[in-house]
Amino acid sequence: MSFLQIRYKSAHSEKNKNRIIEKGDFMAFETISPNEMIGYMGKNGTLIIDLRKKEVFEKEHILGAINIPYEALEQKIRRLNGYKNIILYCERGNISLLAARQLEKEGINVKTLYGGIHGARSKLLMDGSKNFMDGE
Repeated sequence: MSFLQIRYKSAHSEKNKNRIIEKGDFMAFETISPNEMIGYMGKNGTLIIDLRKKEVFEKEHILGAINIPYEALEQKIRRLNGYKNIILYCERGNISLLAARQLEKEGINVKTLYGGIHGARSKLLMDGSKNFMDGE
């Protein structure tokens, strides 16, 4: 039996470095923390994609993000080639992993937000900042 092994390059603990999630070949992409995300926001060549449904996105999303629901991602792949950094997020990070795998297969450099918006929301509350997300 073969598995897809994703190597996480992040500041998070070593125990999260190698995870096996499903059948397939080895693929690598980077996960970033909410603090690392702030460093990418507003930079030229960076695209932040919220993979959640439109209704959820409209209630709350990361500042500067665009909404491409996961179900529509395949139709938009060709439009993503011009970006240096593409950062994906969903509610908790699971859909982002699937989407990152899909984009990596197309040769697109991609990062995912560790823990999704749920993890970012928690971090922001701890920091007392409300400027990171639209809708708050």
